[in-house]
Amino acid sequence: MIGGFGLLFAPGATTVVFAPFLLLFIVLGLAVFVGTPMLAAAIAAAFGGLLLRSRALCVCHDLSPGLLFLLLSFATSPSS
Repeated sequence: MIGGFGLLFAPGATTVVFAPFLLLFIVLGLAVFVGTPMLAAAIAAAFGGLLLRSRALCVCHDLSPGLLFLLLSFATSPSS
């Protein structure tokens, strides 16, 4: 898909019949695989922040470095 994207800017690109479909699939692919997860993460973060604020809970600062280390080690561990 991305390989055909260069055809849009080639000389005589107005004769490329499938150029609009190529752009459509690139945009839809980005929206589905990038935009939707980002939107879901933003909504979850907003609701989590509201929940913490409504219950007047605070995240302990002593817990933050350990939690960050745990998340980074989990994210960078090789999956088997």
